[in-house]
Amino acid sequence: MKPICNSETELYCILGDPVTHCKSTVMHNLAFSQLDINAVFLAFLCNQDNISQVFQSVRALDIKGGSITMPVKKAAMPFMDFISKDAQLIGSVNVFKNINGRLEGYNTDGLGVVHFLQSKNIPFTDKTVLVGAGGAGQSIAIQLAARDKKSGYL
Repeated sequence: MKPICNSETELYCILGDPVTHCKSTVMHNLAFSQLDINAVFLAFLCNQDNISQVFQSVRALDIKGGSITMPVKKAAMPFMDFISKDAQLIGSVNVFKNINGRLEGYNTDGLGVVHFLQSKNIPFTDKTVLVGAGGAGQSIAIQLAARDKKSGYL
């Protein structure tokens, strides 16, 4: 039987406040286990008071990547070495990856909705779409507009 963790186990995380209720740890760790990936996904408290130290730790501990949730989706941006064009437009990052100490930030909220609609062959160009007013709603609106031939996004 393969050990659960060893010296080669990669670390991934979710950063936010609160994160104790988060189901991401269970979901990702189950996926890692089922796919036989030597990695673990943990939740770390991150807020305005400790965000600088958290991202210093991400680099120092070589945390490979993770999710970023409230309240630090916007505040995490200055700690990224690269921010995708869509995340720049949206004004927040909700995922990051660490490539040899270089942190890359992305926003996948809207992409998930677009991929779902496409997978179900649900047309959304030239349509009126109602989305929420929060950060995820903004991300969805920008991603949908980006796929509309008339918009100049992305």
